[in-house]
Amino acid sequence: MRTYFFEIVAKGSYSATGDEFGAIAEKIHKQTDDASPSVSNCVLRIAFDRRSGSFETAVRSAIADIALAGLEVERLEMCSDDITQTLVPAAEEV
Repeated sequence: MRTYFFEIVAKGSYSATGDEFGAIAEKIHKQTDDASPSVSNCVLRIAFDRRSGSFETAVRSAIADIALAGLEVERLEMCSDDITQTLVPAAEEV
């Protein structure tokens, strides 16, 4: 198992101040302990450092956690090292 680093961007517009962000962060932390939510320019990003047997499993489980927190995923953003390490072995097999 290894740790994968990536961010999920949630659908919608969010405020970084007040009760809204606190409530969202609490919902996320109830589902997982490896996520760090933040808001910038009304965009909610949830950074993950997820241990898993594969990148796909890490992402799928993070998406499930976000859904359980009541959020929808707009997109996934990946660390370039994880993209390289995930794709290179598959390319070498071809």
